[in-house]
Amino acid sequence: MNCEYFRELMSARLDGELSTDEERQLAEHLAGCPSCRETADQLTELKDSLGSDTPEKMPIGLEKAIFEKTVQKPARKSSLREFIGGYYRVPRGLAWAVLVLFILLAVNSFRGISTPVVEEKVVIESSEQVAAIQKVTLSQDDKVMSKTLTTNKGNI
Repeated sequence: MNCEYFRELMSARLDGELSTDEERQLAEHLAGCPSCRETADQLTELKDSLGSDTPEKMPIGLEKAIFEKTVQKPARKSSLREFIGGYYRVPRGLAWAVLVLFILLAVNSFRGISTPVVEEKVVIESSEQVAAIQKVTLSQDDKVMSKTLTTNKGNI
């Protein structure tokens, strides 16, 4: 005898899922098998002790509390500051130090564009026919720059 098959039938009988033919087969088996009869009695006793399948009333507000915790609320749009603050946790003091350093480096990089003048000399020469002004500049990098403006005195 295959008692495992009849144990499955016992479970189906408790759930009310047996056909009349299966019910008859199970009754015949239980009449001849004391082990299965004892198992069937224990299952029946267990089902009776668990009680009926009547649903309990849900406490007031429990359904709403469960709903609020399980259903996602629509995400609100976050600002750039919240995005940076949420994903990149940097101490505030360190952030300010980096910002000041960045500003100092930016200002210092613009200082190299115009070279400071170390010495500047203007020479004015004049004769009866020509007037010349020469400006000579010596920069910090030892570069000499010279600019000469010449005019005819007759054009002035």
